[in-house]
Amino acid sequence: MAGVDFIVEVNPKDFKKFTNVIESQIVGVNKDTAEDLGKFAVKQLSDLTSAWRHTVEFEVETEGRKGDITLLVSTDDEIFKFLDKGTRVRRAIMSPDFVPKTTVGSLQSKRGRGGVVFISKKVNRPGIKARKFSERVTRNVDARAEQTFNRNFKKRIK
Repeated sequence: MAGVDFIVEVNPKDFKKFTNVIESQIVGVNKDTAEDLGKFAVKQLSDLTSAWRHTVEFEVETEGRKGDITLLVSTDDEIFKFLDKGTRVRRAIMSPDFVPKTTVGSLQSKRGRGGVVFISKKVNRPGIKARKFSERVTRNVDARAEQTFNRNFKKRIK
């Protein structure tokens, strides 16, 4: 049985136009995904700090490009920073009944007890153990990224 050979020529101009449309859709999906993941990260941190005595404000900057997604979550709250990253020394004397609201590696705040009695630069107590909130949120965002991308892809590309 003899085969039939034939050549199909694709106009490169049309192919580039098609590729550009697809790439712009992917950029849009990545932007939507970055925004959704940013909201998710801020919600986790806001839920964590909702039981604190003061309000912690978080800002998020997102960017979705053709090849990747970037989130920058930030706060200027010093207490959050001390708890997230830990400290070498602690300058605060805590009440004898003190129980912290947060624990290492958890994004849950529980009912704490006690508090600061006084703060002095002359006091050199053992530092605060890093709670690693930012690391935990990063892992949670990473775990949700593919699912969020797929959902946004299906919404945008029909």
